[in-house]
Amino acid sequence: VGGALLGATIVFRVADALGRRRELLIGSWLYVFGAALEFLSGGVGGLFQTSEAFGLALLVAGRIVYGVGCGFVMHAAPAYIGEMSPAAIRGTL
Repeated sequence: VGGALLGATIVFRVADALGRRRELLIGSWLYVFGAALEFLSGGVGGLFQTSEAFGLALLVAGRIVYGVGCGFVMHAAPAYIGEMSPAAIRGTL
């Protein structure tokens, strides 16, 4: 929830500067990066081992990054759908 709150507060400046499409792309990359951090928090077999403290820190960091991505996408998706829909059905979506 904290990451989504952070993302929702900074997204307005990003959206004005870059536009809705790029905002959605940034949000999706934040999803992927946050999910990768959460995956790595448990260790990856014999390739990458984490201690409990480092694994917890990676998990929390991943959740924050993923939440920021949620804040970005929850702001951009409805506006992008409204802007890209045909004029005849724009209000029904």
